[in-house]
Amino acid sequence: FQAEDGIRDSVASRGLGDVYKRQIPTISAVNGPAAGAGANLALAADIVIASESAYFLQAFGRIGLIPDAGGTYTMPRSMGFAKALGASLFAEKIPAKKADEWGLIWEAVADDKFEETWRARAEFLAKGPTLAFSKMKLALRESWNHNLDEQLAMEAKIQGKVGRSRDFLEGVSAFLEKRPAKFEGR
Repeated sequence: FQAEDGIRDSVASRGLGDVYKRQIPTISAVNGPAAGAGANLALAADIVIASESAYFLQAFGRIGLIPDAGGTYTMPRSMGFAKALGASLFAEKIPAKKADEWGLIWEAVADDKFEETWRARAEFLAKGPTLAFSKMKLALRESWNHNLDEQLAMEAKIQGKVGRSRDFLEGVSAFLEKRPAKFEGR
């Protein structure tokens, strides 16, 4: 058996790609242990919300492997090289609160507020200006590939597009009329 030919690796890679490359923002709700490829698939989401009793574990080194399922890509980008390397080498549990402090996840919430919190966040995204949300994600992801001038040009181009959207007009109208906006995603 060769790991590169294994079914787990191809499924994990496709899963990561599906989550990471989605145009719309994605949420991962972690309510317990997230270890190995499962942790890295969860961390591929744009927003990771974890219960305080949850933890993340990069256990690969314990069995002579490296982090997979995109862990070597997402971890250094979210929590920095030193933390990502330490998490990989020492294979210690990273409690949700620490993951939050390190920037690995968006937030750690009390166990009794976990479901309410992630559902409210998901509803907020679903009811919001989804065109602008998708363009925010695009601009932030592309920033890794641009210098400042290129990024400013990209921002201007995207802002021009979303500034002509129905959602922008609705957002401004709702603000001026002091009412909640009713976005349509266009």
